[in-house]
Amino acid sequence: SVSPTLRATIGANSNIQATNLTVTSQTESSADTQTAGVSTGTLAVAVSTAGATVSPTLETSVGSNALINATGDITLQSLHNRNANGTYIFKGANALATAPAGGLIGLTGAFASATSSANLDSFVSSGATLNADDISVLAKSYNKATAASAGLSVGLLSLGAAVVVTNTDGVTKAHYDGNIGNATNLTVNAIADDYAQADTTALAGGLVAANVNSANANVGSTVTTYIGNNANLHVTNDIQVKAESN
Repeated sequence: SVSPTLRATIGANSNIQATNLTVTSQTESSADTQTAGVSTGTLAVAVSTAGATVSPTLETSVGSNALINATGDITLQSLHNRNANGTYIFKGANALATAPAGGLIGLTGAFASATSSANLDSFVSSGATLNADDISVLAKSYNKATAASAGLSVGLLSLGAAVVVTNTDGVTKAHYDGNIGNATNLTVNAIADDYAQADTTALAGGLVAANVNSANANVGSTVTTYIGNNANLHVTNDIQVKAESN
């Protein structure tokens, strides 16, 4: 299991003068597990279980009552397995379980599960005031989970079972609760892309043979963006607030 917690924060009541200001929290996380169970004999039983989880927590923020004046741009960004330009970093949770068995009676079970569940939160707190050209509050995640299992049983009586479950979920959130004294553009975007794949193979051979395959791939990320109820914004051009999931 890979579950780091990262926080990049401009503290409450800070007073900052800058040309450009960028605050970033970023994870590049993967978890890979592989198991194999092998059994031979008159009664051969092989069971293999593999599980992998990636569940980081990222927070990028400006604290309450902070004042930031920038002659250029201000950017807050939380990134999980993505670069700042939005391209993917192809990492995630991957699990593989194999279980071959051979004997007069052969029983196999291969069980694999993978979960990718990042939680991101980028925000400007209530009471904070920012002044800049372009202000961007961004949260971008890529949740990838793959799992595969294979069970092979050979015998006079044989049973093979393979079960796989993959889950991609988590929360990707960007919100602006503070104030803007003066800015040209404001962008508040949250983007979550999920990929879940589950593959199973269960084979049984013998006078009496049975096999069971079960594969489930679940995608359930939550993506949220908003402007806070008490925000006071003075923006001369565009305000974009967008939540996107793929």
